[in-house]
Amino acid sequence: MLLVDEAGGLVDDIGALDLLGEDPARPLAELVGAPWPTTVPADASLDDVVEAVRGNIGASVVVVDEQNRPLGRILADDLIDALGEIERRWPWQRIKGGNA
Repeated sequence: MLLVDEAGGLVDDIGALDLLGEDPARPLAELVGAPWPTTVPADASLDDVVEAVRGNIGASVVVVDEQNRPLGRILADDLIDALGEIERRWPWQRIKGGNA
């Protein structure tokens, strides 16, 4: 669950496992803290997204706009699927060493 401030800016990403065993009446603001969500800008390249996912403790990165407002989430599984689709579309790049 993405938590945002009054302006819509990303504050934290609270996972379902973080909520297990918590008092249902506890304010979400009390759960905010490290590890902080990994973000990428909306115009990030595929290479930038791959690096962000590789360096992330979690299994996703949050796509944000210029004001740090969340626009979406890229799951590691989504990235693997996208890279697999690229491989299926352009297998000749692999044969030529990836430099077409």
